[in-house]
Amino acid sequence: MKYGYWTKERCQEESLKYITKIDFRNNSKPAYMKSLRSGWLNEICSHMNIKETKPKEKCQEEALKYEYRKKFRMFNGSAYIAAHRNKWLDEICSHMEYLGKWSIYNKK
Repeated sequence: MKYGYWTKERCQEESLKYITKIDFRNNSKPAYMKSLRSGWLNEICSHMNIKETKPKEKCQEEALKYEYRKKFRMFNGSAYIAAHRNKWLDEICSHMEYLGKWSIYNKK
């Protein structure tokens, strides 16, 4: 593509193909970078769900792999933090056992 191809309008049109900024960046890097450098990125990505980068269903799916919250936090911290910040943690960890402060280390 020639210099000047990525106008604000073209970048906006391109961004509409994606759900997250990460997808936009990974699949259309020139448009993403032009938008970022020009200060348009937040505006043209306003249709994207920025706050929920790890949807509740994905966090739930991850949580089901673990028997204890401590293991969930240790082995998939990003899902744990997303669930905590969005106040889903109690709900998606309801299947987990509570062993007390140090019990997890003593369990065989």
